[in-house]
Amino acid sequence: LWIYHTEINRYGLLRLINITYQLANGTMKELTELRNMVMQNCVVLDFLTAPQGGVCKIIGPTCCTFIPDETEKEIQKIYTTSVQSRPVWT
Repeated sequence: LWIYHTEINRYGLLRLINITYQLANGTMKELTELRNMVMQNCVVLDFLTAPQGGVCKIIGPTCCTFIPDETEKEIQKIYTTSVQSRPVWT
C-alpha cells in the first residue's frame, strides 16, 4: 500500500514537471519572438534617428540594446530533472 501511494505521488510530480516544462517552453518561444521584435524596432529607430546620431546618442548612457536570454538554461534544467526522475518500468 505504501509503495502504491509513493508511485501515485511520483506520477503527480512527473506530471507537474512535464506541465511546467511545456509552459516554460511556450514562454521561451514567446520571449524569443518578443526579443526579435524589439531588435527590429531598434534597427528602425536607429535608421530614423540616424541624422541626429542614432537612438543611443539621443537617449544617452542609459541606452542599452542587450537583452539577456536565460530561458534556455532554465528550460534545460527542468527537462534534465524530468528525464532523470522518470521511473524505470520492468
